[in-house]
Amino acid sequence: MDNATAEYTFLATFFSPALSFAQISKNFNYIFDPTFELGRTLSKTLVGDTYDAIGILLCIRLNQRLSFELQRRKVPAGEGYINATNMLLWPRLQVIMDRHCESVRSLTNALPTKPSKSSSDPSKMTAAPHMLTQRFGALLEAFLALSTDAGDEEPVASSLRRLRTEVETFLTRQAQTYGSDKRKGSRFLYNNYSLVLTILGDIGGKMAIEQRHHFEKLKLAHQADA
Repeated sequence: MDNATAEYTFLATFFSPALSFAQISKNFNYIFDPTFELGRTLSKTLVGDTYDAIGILLCIRLNQRLSFELQRRKVPAGEGYINATNMLLWPRLQVIMDRHCESVRSLTNALPTKPSKSSSDPSKMTAAPHMLTQRFGALLEAFLALSTDAGDEEPVASSLRRLRTEVETFLTRQAQTYGSDKRKGSRFLYNNYSLVLTILGDIGGKMAIEQRHHFEKLKLAHQADA
């Protein structure tokens, strides 16, 4: 970025007003296009096969910061590269989140539709939070920590809601395996929602507030059986 800023500033200072800013940007791209192409090729290689959702979102946030910095430095000629990088990162994040949703859905579908025989004996089943809840909470916490300045219009918000719905469906189906012991099933849900809230802690941001409010309502619905 520093090299791009220095080059663009030199071109704008030395050739303006003899050349229009459009022509200056064209000359800038002629100089930097080989470098930008190397960057795009590397980004495609790194992003193409990864399923690291947190890593991709971190790259998106860094890219957004770079975009703001280019605007502050008044280097519009670099925005094309930033936008091209965004076009690699956002679709890949959506693919990864789709896979997460599909994975949770497959776990839900694998659960029995009716309580098993062992569920008739409550002592054989635990009301402790499910491992899936721990992993979901960790992913949710990371996403929200990286989205403190983001709004509901971002794809991240809708992706988290979709994944949250899948997790809640799984937990509800899991609670049904307690059979006649409805109270223990409700306690299981209470413990899972409490764990998510504990993991989220006091993360700031509009998105985090919405998520905490949602899980607080779910927790309150099962508090009587806790």
